[in-house]
Amino acid sequence: MVGRALHAAPQELGVPWHRVVNSQGGISLPVGSRGYQRQIELLEAEGIRIRDGKLSMDAHRWDPSLDELLWGPGRLKGANPELDQG
Repeated sequence: MVGRALHAAPQELGVPWHRVVNSQGGISLPVGSRGYQRQIELLEAEGIRIRDGKLSMDAHRWDPSLDELLWGPGRLKGANPELDQG
């Protein structure tokens, strides 16, 4: 379902599709496809090491704080004083 949603999203939204991997940390696109190679390139450009089509979930798992879960990334209290006023 996530893959379909990402595929349907307008490109101008700039959704970082390449950061979506399966629950084992693997790339779900067909091995050798253009998308598979592009996802590896984008992840490696961000400093993510890919080995045999997988990344280490222990090293790269999203582990949000309660603030991040409630308010979202970049919306932590004090992170943007203009948004905290109100």
